[in-house]
Amino acid sequence: MADMNFKATVQVGKGEGLQMTCKARDFELLLDEPPELGGSDTGMTPVEALLSALGAVKGSLQNLLQKNSEWNFLI
Repeated sequence: MADMNFKATVQVGKGEGLQMTCKARDFELLLDEPPELGGSDTGMTPVEALLSALGAVKGSLQNLLQKNSEWNFLI
């Protein structure tokens, strides 16, 4: 397996409310908080983004295992 390096940056305080811009490769993700927490609700909260990322990792692993196996996985 080839070595892989991952790099991501977060820019804080450049937008409205509590907006943060997360960048990785050529992709951007805008994160924010709801108004009741001082944000402007223009994106997912950091916790929602984290939960989504964990779900995506689980789904990617399931797809990889199913593609390379004759077994059916229920995760």
